[in-house]
Amino acid sequence: MTQEQKDLLLRDLCARLPYKVKVQDTYYKSLEPAPIWLLDLNAQSVRLFADEGYQSIEYIKPYLFPLSSISEDQKYDFYCRFIKNDCNFDDFKKFLYDGMWRRKLLTFTSLYDIEAIIDWFHKNHIDYRDLIPMGLALDATGKNIY
Repeated sequence: MTQEQKDLLLRDLCARLPYKVKVQDTYYKSLEPAPIWLLDLNAQSVRLFADEGYQSIEYIKPYLFPLSSISEDQKYDFYCRFIKNDCNFDDFKKFLYDGMWRRKLLTFTSLYDIEAIIDWFHKNHIDYRDLIPMGLALDATGKNIY
């Protein structure tokens, strides 16, 4: 794992902490997803349990849902919260999956809304940074961990 990837993963995990993101410790090959307890940014390590030591970030992989796994209810919730006044629901669903969704989303929202949108992704454990294809996160689709 490169330093850039470690930094990206740490930034992402920091923002997800309030939403009880679950991770897998790939060093110990733990079978059960564990919540993150604390992050040590200087040492780039993660504490999974209050009574255990820290594990290096390179062995930690969060369980996230790919953007493609968003349910119809989640799509509609997102649309109603952030997009409703700017385009119709069918058009929104079309651009949600193309590679330009981030740029298009910015045209529909103000900077004030961006923080709320990112929080929505974190709350719903959505991989909006493409960590899963990079091998930095695990696909939670079909798993009952949240």
